[in-house]
Amino acid sequence: MRLSAKVNLIIIITISCIITTIFFILANRYDKIIKDDLLQTARSFYKNIVITRSWVAQHEGVYVEKTENVKSNPFLINPDIKTVNNKILTLKNPAVVTRELSELSSEMGGKFRFHITSLKPVNPQNAPNEFEKHALLSFKNLKTEKSYLEYSRIEQIENSRYFRYFGPLYTESSCLNCHRTHGYKVGDIRGGISIILPMDSIEKAKIRNYIFMGVAGLVTILTISFLIYLLIHKVIIKPLQKIEDAAKALEQGDYVPLQLKKNDEIGDLANAFQSMQKKIKTSTANLLQSEKKYRTLIDCSAEAVLIINDQGIIVDANNSITKLSQFGVEEIMNQSADMLFASHVEKKLPFENHSEITINVKDGTTKQVEVYVSPDSYKINDEENLRLFYLRDLSEQKRMEKIMIDTEKMFALNQLSSGIAHEIRNPLFSVRNNLNYLNDKFFQNTEFAKVYSEIDTGVKRINKLVNSILDYARPHQPEFKEIHIEEVIERSLELISKQFEKARHTIKINIPDDLPMIELDPHKMEQVFINLSTNSLQAMNEKGIFEISVQLLKKHIKVTVSDNGCGIKKDEISRIFDPFFTRTVNGTGLGLSIIKNIIQQHNGDIRVKSIPDQGTTFVLVLPLIQK
Repeated sequence: MRLSAKVNLIIIITISCIITTIFFILANRYDKIIKDDLLQTARSFYKNIVITRSWVAQHEGVYVEKTENVKSNPFLINPDIKTVNNKILTLKNPAVVTRELSELSSEMGGKFRFHITSLKPVNPQNAPNEFEKHALLSFKNLKTEKSYLEYSRIEQIENSRYFRYFGPLYTESSCLNCHRTHGYKVGDIRGGISIILPMDSIEKAKIRNYIFMGVAGLVTILTISFLIYLLIHKVIIKPLQKIEDAAKALEQGDYVPLQLKKNDEIGDLANAFQSMQKKIKTSTANLLQSEKKYRTLIDCSAEAVLIINDQGIIVDANNSITKLSQFGVEEIMNQSADMLFASHVEKKLPFENHSEITINVKDGTTKQVEVYVSPDSYKINDEENLRLFYLRDLSEQKRMEKIMIDTEKMFALNQLSSGIAHEIRNPLFSVRNNLNYLNDKFFQNTEFAKVYSEIDTGVKRINKLVNSILDYARPHQPEFKEIHIEEVIERSLELISKQFEKARHTIKINIPDDLPMIELDPHKMEQVFINLSTNSLQAMNEKGIFEISVQLLKKHIKVTVSDNGCGIKKDEISRIFDPFFTRTVNGTGLGLSIIKNIIQQHNGDIRVKSIPDQGTTFVLVLPLIQK
């Protein structure tokens, strides 16, 4: 709920409570005035009736002419007299006069009436009711001066409210003429006068008055509340709304000056806000400048920079990451770092402070990079536990190191091959000629035939080794042409399929039909697939599975060659491409070295994965178009 609504509510509730309290005070006061008026009216009637009775009593009664409607008082002794005119007059004592006045008041006064009564009535019609009896008994028990004796209350009689009043009748000397025999003496309370005043008109007037007061109170509440609201709105709410609008503008980065010239608490608040606004503006400007410097340093860095949180999510990166991984900054933002470091998921981030790892490239290849990780975590904006990763591409460095090593190996091999050509081939040629001469001369000798076969096999093996060394040391340049790689693979397998069938091995080929043509040297690539197939054939036991699958990777083709043979030991994998390294008795150790050279001549990449006793997988990645 907004402050203005709260102020309105508080004003309305406060004014309503005040007006309601005043209403109830006035209502109670009004009820008291009505009761006092009724009491004074009843007292006036009571006094008039007492005065009338006293007058009648002082004159020892009043004689009136006896008629059909005027009867004699049966409770008086000799109440009638005859005049000289022969008219009969009957005596009306104070009690009869009072009773007849009461009857007359009932006829003429509507619901107004009064009644004379006593605890020891002479006339049964004057017997007291409950109210009158209660009043007489209370008078009898009170020892108070007679001027203060009276009894009154409001009663509900037949769905109407009445004010009932009861005043005492005291025994005077003039009363003893009739009541001496009843045991009264002067000053005794011998009865009382009960007066009943109807309150219907008063109740209706009171209800009308209450309605008027309620409506007036409601109008007063609304009017006063509205006037107070206007005053508070002008003095408090409106200035606060200006401060609120300035605060909202500040939240959006807009600095709005406050024009409030007040010498009160709101003015102090506006001045404090204005001061705070200036400080925030200065701090924000400094922060933006600092962020700009930080962003410039990051974006201008030659190394790729990643900011990664403790959940392994990339929260920021510079443009150098695109050059390194081919992934755009938008592609890796808010993504898991595993998309780059998937091969290192067993190493929980952030790795070591300085390490060399392999990252994934968008085209499906990998790159070796050097990683520097900030030792401490940082907080940027609302992000906490952030670390900086600096990634430096080692591809060129590793390539140069490999070129230097391969150059040294090739130089040594060239020197060796030159020596082999002269020191081995020439004597080997003489051995071959002399062996053929002896074979022509002693071919019928059984023992010689056996020795000749062994020597001939050894000479052929030496000659093959020399040829392999010369091919590795002085490779021919590839002759590229567009061809379907499926044709190269099928021709290669045709040359070796008989050996697979003989060994009862299974060959599986998985090549999509919609592969594009690729630029390569068919003869050299056939040599690659034949060498890989031969290695798998030698590595598998009976009923092995040899599989070749091909997959398109945008601008490259990925060829996977796998078997379920004996596998390669972990400590031997790094040496299998070295010249003369062999794991078989009759191997030359140059097959995989030649394969690697051919793949490099095709600007491709070769990788190997192997698990001992489970199998080996070679992955070849070749570009579709040679640059």
